[in-house]
Amino acid sequence: MPYQLIVGDKTIVIREPETPEDYRKLMDIQIEIWGMPDYSEAVAYYMLIASHRNGGIVLGAFEEPSGRTIRLIYTVPAFKDGRLYMYSHLAGVIPEYRYLGMGKIMKIFQRKLAIEKG
Repeated sequence: MPYQLIVGDKTIVIREPETPEDYRKLMDIQIEIWGMPDYSEAVAYYMLIASHRNGGIVLGAFEEPSGRTIRLIYTVPAFKDGRLYMYSHLAGVIPEYRYLGMGKIMKIFQRKLAIEKG
């Protein structure tokens, strides 16, 4: 499922988080993207893990080989009128990577995973 693209002189890999450190990086990046004062406003890494392990969609875009996180998507399963759907709670990218088309690519992945989950 990982997708690799080249942005300038950087290699970016879009993938689901694989380690506890990946999830922590996705928590950290929320502060950078939205200018939060501290972690109190961010979705905690353990909630990202719990959601991901229980039907949610969590994606990150990581610079390689540094592992620097530059984008995230966080989606949770939800119900309305007895029907399952995926609620896209967070989607953001750090300022230096905005307007490069990565958001569209990640949203396509998000859609693909949502369809696979039914």
